Formats: sequence, structure tokens, C-alpha cells
Amino acid sequence: GTTKMAPTTGTGGDAGGDAAGGDNGRGDNHGAGGAVIAAVEAGGTSFTVAICRISLPSSSPSSSSSSAASPQSSPQSAADVTILDRTSIPSSYPTTTPTQTLEAVCDFLRSSPYKLSSSSSPSRSRSSSDGGAGVGVVGVEGGVGREGGYDQGGNDQGGYDALGLASFGPLGVNPANKETYGRILDSSPKKEWRGIDLLGPLVEACRGDDDSSDDGGDDSSGEKKGKKRKKKRLRIKVDTDVNAPALAEFLDYNNNLHGSSNTNNTNSNNNTPNNTPTKITSLAYITAGTGIGVGLVINSQPVHGRLHPEGGHVPVQPLEGDMFGGYSWGRGVVGSGGGIPFEGKNTVEGLGCSVALTERYGQMLLLEEDERDEKDRAGGGTGIATIAGSTSGSNDKVDSKAIDRSILATLPNDHPIWDHAANALANLCTTLLLTLSIERIVLGGGLMNCAGLLEKIHLRTAQLVNGYLDLPAVEDMGDALIVTSRYGGDAGLMGTIALAKMALWEEEDGDNENETDQDEEDVRVDEEQQQQEQEAMKRAAFNTGLWNGVLVGAIGAGLVCKYCLYGSGGSRRR
Repeated sequence: GTTKMAPTTGTGGDAGGDAAGGDNGRGDNHGAGGAVIAAVEAGGTSFTVAICRISLPSSSPSSSSSSAASPQSSPQSAADVTILDRTSIPSSYPTTTPTQTLEAVCDFLRSSPYKLSSSSSPSRSRSSSDGGAGVGVVGVEGGVGREGGYDQGGNDQGGYDALGLASFGPLGVNPANKETYGRILDSSPKKEWRGIDLLGPLVEACRGDDDSSDDGGDDSSGEKKGKKRKKKRLRIKVDTDVNAPALAEFLDYNNNLHGSSNTNNTNSNNNTPNNTPTKITSLAYITAGTGIGVGLVINSQPVHGRLHPEGGHVPVQPLEGDMFGGYSWGRGVVGSGGGIPFEGKNTVEGLGCSVALTERYGQMLLLEEDERDEKDRAGGGTGIATIAGSTSGSNDKVDSKAIDRSILATLPNDHPIWDHAANALANLCTTLLLTLSIERIVLGGGLMNCAGLLEKIHLRTAQLVNGYLDLPAVEDMGDALIVTSRYGGDAGLMGTIALAKMALWEEEDGDNENETDQDEEDVRVDEEQQQQEQEAMKRAAFNTGLWNGVLVGAIGAGLVCKYCLYGSGGSRRR
């Protein structure tokens, strides 16, 4: 269903209730009220789609005193984002198919009353029905589409200023590779989604028409010529569902400097005093749920390279005596598309994701059941144990794969399962600290809802680093180094919004990676329009020639008939 949210309170608005940020100082490209963007977070269970208005920064990165790259200089926080509308659309097969999911997403985007009208740019926001300074737009209940610049009628020609797309992977994230950009790659473990183009349908749903051209008038045949429509320029940015929240967390931290300290400790290469908040240039976002993914911002830029980070598949050091080995997903697929690195044996995901933890729990039940059977036989019994997960009074054994992952939410915080989860994630944190000298690690995903897991990760990380790095004390790690996402379950969505913001930011600085593609699209539209005009002229010429021919033929036929009738009569009179 659709969840409609009231506007968030911005900063810098005047007493009349102008949009967050007030005058953005960047001309009227998007209006002082900000830009309207579409954000799509593509998840394996559901797609979250949001339509937002965002205020743009008041200064260019090049004018910033910071020496870091532009993403560090541009603002990103909850205060400058107004979520106008949002919905969640199922995407899990066989509940639905990829085609059905994408059609539902596109229908939501096309039918939104918050699209920009085809004839105007986003306008300055008026005050909300509640009044008050800094409120971005009227609430949904206060009237949909009543402000200048919105479509107001679901006009299919309206569009959006930008599109941010964050998706599960592996995903094509290199805009130079048009064959794979915005497409799920063939190596995805989600077989139904392999090769699916996410970006193409979304672009078609989000790009509106430009009404700046004339409507053509009538052609020479009297038929109404079609309007010469160019598609509005749509700014696009695509990344993974872990790189995107990494970017959002990175931008938010540097603009708000949450926490009392930073990992920039005083050493030979860094003269920043301990416990002094300073801007960072690197951040890792780890999501721990059905799988484990890693997003990276290094030198203030999201990391792509050969593909994109896949840190959930790096090997780990299991706890002493651990015989689990790894989850079932990695077994039996070797050397072909969809294979799992290391076959999932003793990797972060193979030991620490919810699938692995549930299978491990089932294994624990089997071992406990076997022990009870053995004790029962030793006491002269039948050897049939009654234990949670088995069928009492039968010879059935616990099926570890049939246990639902929701069982994890019922386990106490001191259950041994969480020690294994903490160990896997702490190994990953240690690898990031040692290989990338990462400054901040943010943890998200469903597993982090377990109270006490974060503290276990802190302790195990300190044990694994073993004093080699100068880290904050264990009790301070939750503020200074390894933290949970401030966005909670909306981390992925806020990351998608950050992508759209970065696309607009790059537009203002003339550095949008999709500029060439958009220009090529405009050229293609112009060529199609010229071709249509030429065809219309040919049809008009053909019709004119046809009627002229008929007329000439009729006149000729009349003359012949006259000659035959009157000419022959004259001969008889003579």
C-alpha cells in the first residue's frame, strides 16, 4: 500500500513557510523551492518508491574551502528532503514477476500528482496549511498538487528533475557501458532477475515532455501536425543498495558531524587531536540481513572499479571449534554464472547472514536432538526425542532448511547464534580497517535489530585487531567508529535520494555522467521529428499529385467526349 508522509521541517525557511533552504542561490533551474525527484530502492523482497522534493545547496563544491571532492561539500540530511509520497511494491518471486514489479513501479511514478507539469519548472513552495517557518510543502492531506509547478492532474507529459536508483546486485553501475548500466547482471543469485533492465522502464516513466517547442499548426494537407516534443532532461544516478546508503551516511556525517569524536587520531600522518570531530574522506556501510553487502566511499567518492564492492564474500576466521562451514547457498555451483565466491565456506555472508544463522540454528537443533536420542537409548528408551522443531511421536528429524528465518527474532540476546554473527561482522570490520584504513563503519539491516549485537561486534573487532591499530576504546566505538545507521529501515531509501541529489549537483557543475546520453537522446528525437515531417510532406505531395492527376484526366476525358459528339455531328452537317 501507499504510505503518505507529512512534510519534514527544513532549515533556513522564512516566516512564511518557504521550502527548506530558502533561495538556493543557483538561479531558477529548479526553483527556490527545490527539485522534484523520483527515488527507487530495488530490493529482493520489495521495491520502495518515493517522490521527494529536495533543496539544492547554496554553493558550488569548487567554491568550498574543503579540499575534498564535491560529494563531501554538498549537503545531505533529512532536513532538506521532503517526502511527498511513497509506496512499497512486492518484488519477490513467485509472489510476482520482475515485469509485474517494474510495471507497478512505473504506474506509480506516471500517475503521481506530484510530477512537474510539462510547462513549468518546480516553483517556490508556499506556506503549509499549518504555517510555520521552514516547512517544505503542504501535507498530503492538505491538498495534492495545489502548488504551482506540480502536474495537478496526473498529466502523462509531466516528469521529474532527477531519478535515483539503488538496487541489489550484482548491478551494472558503469554509465559508459550502455549494455549493462542499470541492469541486473547475469551472475545474480536471483535467477528470475538476471539480465533485467531496471533503468530503461524507469527513465521512460520519469522523463516528461518539453513544451517549449511550437505545436506545429496544420500541414498542407489540412491535418494537424504532431507537437515537436523533446523529452525533458532527466538527471540519473545508479548504484548498489549498499553504496547508496554509504554515500548518504557519508554526506550526512560530514555536514552534521554526529558523534563526539572521529577516527582521525593524532599520528605521524595526521595532526588532528584525538576526540576532535573532523570531516572524513572514507566510510563503509554494511547491511546484514538475508545477505551481507558492503558499500564504500573512499576519497569522498563511491567505489566502483571492476564492478562494485562485494565485501560480504571475503573469508573470515571462524570461532574456535566452529564446524558449521557455511550456508547452503554456496554449495554445488562452481565456475558458472550465479556461483558464490569461496562457495560460501567460512565467508562473512556464509557464516553471518540470516540464512546462514537460521541453518546454523537448525544444525544446533539436530545436534541437540541426536544427543537426546543417544541419552534416551542409553536409558532403554526408543531414541525418539521431543524437541522444538521436531514432530513428537514420530521418527521425523528436524529439517534445518525448513526453519523460517523469523525464528531468529525469538532468540535471546545471549544465544550462541549471535556470537557467530558478531564474529563474522567483526572480521569484516577488521578487514576494512586494515585494508582501507576506513574512518567510519555504519551497520544496517535486519540483523542489527538484535539488542546487544553491536556491542559484541565492538568487542570482537578489538580482539581481532589485537592492538595493531590505534582504535577508540571498546566502550567508545559506538560513537566514534562502528555505529548503526541513523536512518534505520530507511537507509536504502535515503541513499537513493542522495543519488538523485548528486545527479542534480553534478548538473549544476556541468559534470553529470549522463549528459552525453541525454544529448544523444535529444538528437535522436530531433531526427525522428524531421523524419516524420518529411514523411508528412511526401504524403501531402502524393495526395496533391493524385488529385491533380484525377482532375487532368477528367478534363481530358471530357474533351475527348466533346470531340466525339460534336466533331462527328459537324461532319454530317457539311
